[in-house]
Amino acid sequence: MDGFISINCDFSFPETVKYPSIPCYVDNTTTVYPISGNAFLTGPEFLLARKQGAEFTIKNAFYIAPKTNCRLQNR
Repeated sequence: MDGFISINCDFSFPETVKYPSIPCYVDNTTTVYPISGNAFLTGPEFLLARKQGAEFTIKNAFYIAPKTNCRLQNR
């Protein structure tokens, strides 16, 4: 995957999904995985949730393209 994507969305998993994959943080030490809610997702989190059948209402999405010609050279 090239670049980085961040998505602000409302989501809802089908009731048949036993383990929803989107984390929501209650506080500094508590994370829950609800059937529905609002979250900021990265591209891989979005793809996994979509594969589980989640439906989304996307509010904002941002894509940051990778820099070109930034490979490290061995000297």
